Amino acid sequence: MTDRFAILDLEWTAWEGSVERRWTGPGEEIEIVQIGMAIFADNTGIEEIDSLEIFVRPHINPDLSDYFIALTGITQEEVDREGITFPDALKRVSEFIANSIDTIHCFGSDGNVLRINCDLMGIDTPFPAELFNSVREDISEFVGLTNNGVASSDLPELMGFDVPGNAHTALADVRCIAQALRIMRSAGAF
Repeated sequence: MTDRFAILDLEWTAWEGSVERRWTGPGEEIEIVQIGMAIFADNTGIEEIDSLEIFVRPHINPDLSDYFIALTGITQEEVDREGITFPDALKRVSEFIANSIDTIHCFGSDGNVLRINCDLMGIDTPFPAELFNSVREDISEFVGLTNNGVASSDLPELMGFDVPGNAHTALADVRCIAQALRIMRSAGAF
């Protein structure tokens, strides 16, 4: 076991009502638009060691919906200018963690969304499923809410800490999750 872990957060394509439809509407595919990841020391303070944030150009639906832009603040111009292909992004993530961690914490189904995107692109998933651990249920239980009622961007308000960036952007959400875990660790709950 290492003395480090990673936290991963993804932002993916969405349209008005796609969450309720579970992305079953015509042409709706869950394509990653932004990857945020940080490596943390697995100690009392859960100090951030390094971070990575990548824009990814969706392949099937390259034009972001107005809904997605309003939700995340991520613009089409940013993705067009700074975005890379999903295979290139996956390679950067693999190089970033470089076997230095044995757990990637997520707030929900981000590990599964990564696998879905690999399937969409016809490439092998470089990470075993058991590497991913959703902390959503544990955090939800800690704040006294149901698992379905909490988003990572809600954590600052729920747990009383300052927002570490723009809500619904991947690296800011990673840092929200990290702060929630710090609070839980200080209470002996993580």
